[in-house]
Order: sequence, then structure tokens, then C-alpha cells
Amino acid sequence: LLDSFHADRTGFLIRTEMDMALENEKKRFEKVTKDYSNVKHSTFVFLPHYRIVRYHHFSSKLCAMYNLLFVPIRICFAVYSPNSDQPWLFYLNTIELVVDILNVAHVVVCFQTAYVNEHSVLITEPKLLHQHYLANNAMLDILQSLPLNWFAWALGAPQSVQKWMRLNRMVQVYREATHQVRVLGQKGHV
Repeated sequence: LLDSFHADRTGFLIRTEMDMALENEKKRFEKVTKDYSNVKHSTFVFLPHYRIVRYHHFSSKLCAMYNLLFVPIRICFAVYSPNSDQPWLFYLNTIELVVDILNVAHVVVCFQTAYVNEHSVLITEPKLLHQHYLANNAMLDILQSLPLNWFAWALGAPQSVQKWMRLNRMVQVYREATHQVRVLGQKGHV
């Protein structure tokens, strides 16, 4: 506790405003965490503080960075080569398949994740969660999670068409960027 005090010229210990704000934030977090422990519902709901939700958000940001880098490269350059025996092409396709699976998992996790409404109340009722998600981010998430390039490949579309079918992945980059701006704005950095 003495770490949050500093001595002024007269030798009295004074708490800094930053330390008081940090203590208030800790108290608020403890109250919210205590509220989480009393949540009871009939179906499984991810609470925002669950570790899996944090890992999910991190993996979603990694997928967005991958798409930001590789979608333009795969559109501009001929890396789709049907007769190629290049091992890197196999690895690249495997990574894209993992990204596609993570994008579908994103929709599932967001559909079942609790949220805090504008009145600072934790909403865990599944029906309200679904309505909130469908009203806010569901269309963008579903659009970006559709593996259109795999559908085009399965239907036998030419390579020139298949490479453009990944363009919907750039919606994920937009979604992650706007989410980050919103979070930074709430923290007062923007």
C-alpha cells in the first residue's frame, strides 16, 4: 500500500491520482467479477473475461493480419498453380484452411458471448445475446467467414475467378480495425 504514496516537500505521504484511479478500477473489476460468479443460465454462454474469449479475440486479430497481407498477394500474383509441386503452396493452403475454420469459430463464439449494455449491465440471456449480435456484427462476420474461394474451387471455377473470391476476407480487416478504434476511443486514446 505504501507504494501508492509519495512524499511531498513536507514529508507527508500523498497518494497520486493515478494510483487512486487504479484502485477504483480494481474495485469496479472485483464487483463485475463478483457479478459474473452469480450468473445462471440454461445454455452455455461465454463471459467476456473467460480466457478462451481473450484467445479467440487474439486469434481473430492474427487472422485479420494474415488476410491483410496475403489476400492482395494472392490476387495480384499467380500463386495458384494447379500443376505445381511446390511444398510452400501446400502449407499456404493449410494455413488458409485454418484461417477459414477460425473465422467460422468466430461467428459461433460471438453468437454465445455475453456483453455489457449501455447501462453497464452484464447481459447473459441467450435470446438477448443473439438479438444483439444479429443487430450489430453478424452480417459482417458471416460475410467474411464464407469460404467463397473453396466453393469456387469445388465448382471448378478458373483460377482467375478463385483468387478474387477471397476478397470477402478483407471485411475482417475492416471489422478488426473499427473494433480497435472503438476500444481506443473508449480508453481516451483517440
